[in-house]
Amino acid sequence: MPADVPPDSLPRGSGETDRPGAAGSEADRRAAPASTPARVDAIASLRNGGFLLFVLGSLVSNAGNLMRTTAVGWEVYARTKDPLSLGLVGLVLAVPVLLLALPAGALADRYPRKRLILTAQVGLAASGAGLAWASWTAAPLAFTYGFLLMSGVFRAFGWPASQAFVTNLVPQAEFANAAMWRSVAYQLSATLGPLAAGVLIAVYSPGLVYALDASSSLVLFACLLFIVPGPQEMNTEARSWKSLLDGARFVGRQPVILSTITLDMVAVLFGGATALLPLFAPSAPRASGGCARCRRSGPSRRASSSPSGRRCAMRGARCSSPSRHSAPRRSCSASRRASRSRSRPCSPSARPTTSRS
Repeated sequence: MPADVPPDSLPRGSGETDRPGAAGSEADRRAAPASTPARVDAIASLRNGGFLLFVLGSLVSNAGNLMRTTAVGWEVYARTKDPLSLGLVGLVLAVPVLLLALPAGALADRYPRKRLILTAQVGLAASGAGLAWASWTAAPLAFTYGFLLMSGVFRAFGWPASQAFVTNLVPQAEFANAAMWRSVAYQLSATLGPLAAGVLIAVYSPGLVYALDASSSLVLFACLLFIVPGPQEMNTEARSWKSLLDGARFVGRQPVILSTITLDMVAVLFGGATALLPLFAPSAPRASGGCARCRRSGPSRRASSSPSGRRCAMRGARCSSPSRHSAPRRSCSASRRASRSRSRPCSPSARPTTSRS
């Protein structure tokens, strides 16, 4: 090789194999394993302080909302003993979502989302405080339904903004990870919220549950005050029905999104039957004749799934909690056998005879 010609200027394959070890190095490169893929950071989005605060605040707020829903079902049925009253609870919570979903989504694209969420949390805190007042003062049920409707309006008003707010907190590359952690936080609140409500209703009263619900909304409000979101792209189109229906048209053109939403709608439609569980548990809190084990089983799911809860709820057994100085409590089956034996007519030989004068 001439000394004045640099090696890089030679054409590929002309003279490279003449160097000793060139063929071996080429074979080593071919036999070398492919580079290992980069590790996925499972907590990439949680490293963002603003998103972490938002997830924690949302977890507390959602748990409070689910505590309120559990307590309302127990209290309303305990006061009315009417299945229709439970249906009205679901109605006043569902109507705002059906009527305000599209307008609330349009507002989330036109106004700062943080401000919308703050407003919604203030309204939810006020409705929770109103429910606590109605419970502690035994106000007419019209007040309870009114405060429930108020909470449904503010929840429907702030839900689209809270869903889209994540895009202002994390980069686009971390959005999938952020959505995963939001789902984890919601499922955790859906588990702990009804459980805590069941314990508090059994030990204290539904009014305390409503007060904690109001406090949970203020927790998210305080967390939002310390969050500085990224820039938001505002929608500058003229307000019209067309702009409201753009989202529905987009979903209709996306088969994957449409099928997912439809599946979730069917699951929610039939899953809402859990709101009727107080019908099958005569041990509603503060009602007479409640089985202590059923009351302390926490949320309605546990009361209906445990063997003792099913036995006492479905057969209408009325078991009372024994005091410390009373005789041991008989089981539900023993109580039923004793009541049947008392109701049997006496045999002719055992009937008392009366003397005739």
